[in-house]
Amino acid sequence: MVFAALLYAPRLDVQSPQIWSSNGDAVDVFVARSTTHDPAGLARRVAGLAASLDALLDGRSDPDAMVTASPGLPRPEPAVKAEVFVHDDASARATVIEVFGRDRPGFLYRVTRAMHRLGLAIALAKVNTVGRRA
Repeated sequence: MVFAALLYAPRLDVQSPQIWSSNGDAVDVFVARSTTHDPAGLARRVAGLAASLDALLDGRSDPDAMVTASPGLPRPEPAVKAEVFVHDDASARATVIEVFGRDRPGFLYRVTRAMHRLGLAIALAKVNTVGRRA
């Protein structure tokens, strides 16, 4: 959830997030791209990521406030039906939850925030987008 807010706030477009966790350890890999064609602007935004991450992790910044303060990425998008499927029998060790919705800025953050608020732990996340569907 923190990383999704961290990448959304400076207007980076997350293309391929992958998250793994095991025994309390987590590895998050995000492929993101700039939403502008300004290399200097991208360098400034990326340079601030470490300080922003530190502020989020030690509680000086709130991820909800960070996402709310960002104007997001404007782009036309068709209507896509939001759907959630829960598969209790897909794994002996975990429940599989599939979430489908319109791919938009902050979508990954909002999904992970909802799961966090429900007390769910993400052992593995696979995120794909098809057109404007995530």
